[in-house]
Amino acid sequence: GAADELAFDSGEGSAEVGAVVDSGGGLFEDSLDGPSTTGAGESSLDLGGYVRSDTFIGVLPGTSQPAIQAAYGELALQARARVGARGDAFGELRLRYGQQLSERALFVDLREAYVNTYLGPLDLRLGKQIVVWGRADAFNPTNNLTPIDFRVRSPVEDDRRVGNVGARAF
Repeated sequence: GAADELAFDSGEGSAEVGAVVDSGGGLFEDSLDGPSTTGAGESSLDLGGYVRSDTFIGVLPGTSQPAIQAAYGELALQARARVGARGDAFGELRLRYGQQLSERALFVDLREAYVNTYLGPLDLRLGKQIVVWGRADAFNPTNNLTPIDFRVRSPVEDDRRVGNVGARAF
């Protein structure tokens, strides 16, 4: 950042006092510069994920008695690998343990697992992927590429999407 020098006069006949003000970015502003730059010949592996828990309580049909409809803990693991400027790969695995209606089990969901390759003007993606087409509230008639599993109880709309094995090219 650039540094500017300011001069102050106390007004009582004393000498001027100088101060240096640095107008460079702060700790958090540096993270807004975009993704980290990986050189053309470099490779990288980024690992991430999250842990969360959800509980859904509803009323039993024909009664006014509340009951737990779903309660689970979820662990999501994500990996992104980059191989220079030629390609990358992405995978996401979710492990959910708990109750879904009357079933208590471990649910394993490989949400996405695909590879990308960049060949000059051609970008190619192969593997299990979620392709969202359009956006609407609740029911989306334009999104006919990605199936929705309405049995999944989640506060996040994306959790209901199911990946398809396919190829995509630009």
